[in-house]
Amino acid sequence: MINNFSVSGSGQIAPVTASAVKSSEAYTEIREPQIATTFSSMSAPGVAESLGKTSSQADLNSQNEVGTLVVVFRDIFLSETRDLGEPSEAEGIVRGEFERRPFVVKEALQELCLQAFRDGDVTIACGVLELFARLPEREFSPANKAMALSALAQTNEIMKEYGIRAFEMWASKDCLEHLKRVHCASRRIEKYRLRVIEELSSLPCHS
Repeated sequence: MINNFSVSGSGQIAPVTASAVKSSEAYTEIREPQIATTFSSMSAPGVAESLGKTSSQADLNSQNEVGTLVVVFRDIFLSETRDLGEPSEAEGIVRGEFERRPFVVKEALQELCLQAFRDGDVTIACGVLELFARLPEREFSPANKAMALSALAQTNEIMKEYGIRAFEMWASKDCLEHLKRVHCASRRIEKYRLRVIEELSSLPCHS
């Protein structure tokens, strides 16, 4: 059992988390600009400038949405208490938001995980890695695998373990190949990596 998400408890999160998500959706709603249907009265430079502003505003709104979700997910992982393997409240938000704004959700999870790697925050990093492992592999690729590989490059053994566990749960052929190309200095983690490789290699679909 590891850190916040490994301690038994109710796992109840303050209501502010859910309301924060709703508020962010309303605040960051991207409104399409009113663009004239006839371009004959507009000069070419004017059109280019208008489209450039539209693209910049869309990028800014997308960044705001990503930033809002990063805060929401971080608060969840830091405040919840649950047993390892139990779904996080963040998983419900991800599944609910993914169909509407997949890019924003993937970017938020990836950004939060990268921040955790930089800060050496085991709780956040492992929370995101465990969440990625429970989500559909293809739908969240390549962000999910990039983070799992980054975990294997960290010095922290727990992060490495969660990176290997993600590949183990996805169990695809390319996951097997990724695991074959790395090596872990820790005897315990290396033993785990080799065991997962052996198990994945024995699957009929990988033979």
